[in-house]
Amino acid sequence: TLFRSKMKKVFNLIVETADSMNTYLEQQFTNDVKTRSIEMKDVALRYTTDIISSVAFGIQVNSFDPKTMQFFQKAQKGLQLTVFRMIQIGFMFFFPKFAQLIAGKMLGSSTDYFRKVFWNSMDNREMTKVKRGDLIDSLIDLKNEKQENDFKFEGDVLVSQAGIFFIAGRESSVTTICYTLYELAKQPEIQKRAREEIHEKLKEHGWTYDAFQNMKYLNQIISETLRLYPPAPLIDRVCVEDYKIPGTKVVIEKGTPVYVALCGLHQDPRYYPDPLRYDPDRFSDENKENIKQCTYMPF
Repeated sequence: TLFRSKMKKVFNLIVETADSMNTYLEQQFTNDVKTRSIEMKDVALRYTTDIISSVAFGIQVNSFDPKTMQFFQKAQKGLQLTVFRMIQIGFMFFFPKFAQLIAGKMLGSSTDYFRKVFWNSMDNREMTKVKRGDLIDSLIDLKNEKQENDFKFEGDVLVSQAGIFFIAGRESSVTTICYTLYELAKQPEIQKRAREEIHEKLKEHGWTYDAFQNMKYLNQIISETLRLYPPAPLIDRVCVEDYKIPGTKVVIEKGTPVYVALCGLHQDPRYYPDPLRYDPDRFSDENKENIKQCTYMPF
């Protein structure tokens, strides 16, 4: 019940940020413009940026308004994938012990900007005592709790929580949104069924967390998107003890990095018949119990 209560508060923040996207899309398709093309990845990037700025940094921005795009522009610049950035990521994956030698700032050249935004939000929240149900509230509670002598939850340790939320949540959400829309565009029958369910649940519950929770088919669609297009294509782990793979002579030695390619797992015909077919009904109440444990591991 505590988790549900917190999710409801965060959901309300998401609904608030959706208004600016709705306004933007309505402007793109006025009565004077019957048909036109828009870049959905750009729309999704702006939308997720607004959500994360609200949930993780505690501020409301409008990335669809040219007058208030600074946060979005800093995010684009900070997360730009350069050659050096790719080398850093490679070291973190394959040579974690040496990664610190070439470690850079989490959000690149925009790190100082986001650090300032974060602390302004934290300081203002502690002073006003306003509660929004976002990450800032949770971090303030943790910061004020009694902490062990060898660990202090302060400084950049706090900032990094919002930073990780931003890095991990933004591109993964955009990828999922875009591939979902891509599949719905290809398959109008699935799109029609999803739209009918959405209208039905909104009419029944309004724009609420409960409405979304009752959109079973929409959740099946998202689950199927994550199966075919996992936004984090690899799961990386480190072996903690020597392990012999059952039925083989292969021994994974302690300390060995292990990588699991999710596309190979999610598209294995042993677990998913006709694996390349986009079929949300794989995740219906009747069928999802047939999914073998540990064969579906989306982001």
